[in-house]
Order: sequence, then structure tokens, then C-alpha cells
Amino acid sequence: MLVVVQDDQGRRRFFTTRRTPRPDVAAHLRRPDLQMAGYATNIDVAAFAGRHTVGLAIRRGDRIELCEQPAVSVDLRGAGPDAGR
Repeated sequence: MLVVVQDDQGRRRFFTTRRTPRPDVAAHLRRPDLQMAGYATNIDVAAFAGRHTVGLAIRRGDRIELCEQPAVSVDLRGAGPDAGR
């Protein structure tokens, strides 16, 4: 699983994730095989500024496929002189 951050110019950056335990998902779906269904990542957004969307993608062999779920729109201020205003 990858996290995709796309700017308003259409440029995408991909970030790797790590698997995390999700016993709640496994219990709710009654699927013990989904114990590790979660994922997490840490992204330093200091270099990002402006409107971005955050979505998901998956690596299949040598290709990356974007997931079709709706991406989340965020406004990132970056670390420039106006950061935090």
C-alpha cells in the first residue's frame, strides 16, 4: 500500500507504508486473516505548500495502480515564511 500526495498541478509523490495490526477489522469481519489489515506512514509535509489531495495506491509488480476511493483534499502550508499563518 502506498500513500499518494498530489498537488494542484497533478504532480504525484508516493510514500511507502508499513503494515499495522487491526484486530478490530478482523473481529468485525470475523476474518482472523485480517489481523494485519492496517497500514501507517509518516510524511514530512514541511516542503509541501498549497492544495493537495491524499489518496492510496497499490504496487502490482512493476506498476503502481491508484485506488478508486475518493481522495481527501488538504491545504498544506509547508515550512516557508508563511507557515503556520
